[in-house]
Amino acid sequence: MIAGRICPRCGDSMIRGQSEGMFVGWREDGMSGATPTIKYMCSGCGYIEERAVNSKYLKKLK
Repeated sequence: MIAGRICPRCGDSMIRGQSEGMFVGWREDGMSGATPTIKYMCSGCGYIEERAVNSKYLKKLK
């Protein structure tokens, strides 16, 4: 399925992957959290990009 995104390397169309991943992370300043991720692949050069579904799930720990 063409995702409406343009490849930053070659300018061709990006295709959305069907499976979702999960990003979990912590930073030195106390930020932590998890969010689902979606992968996109360029139909021209094969470049793969992974994007957070909602990066606002990250929160500051007290």
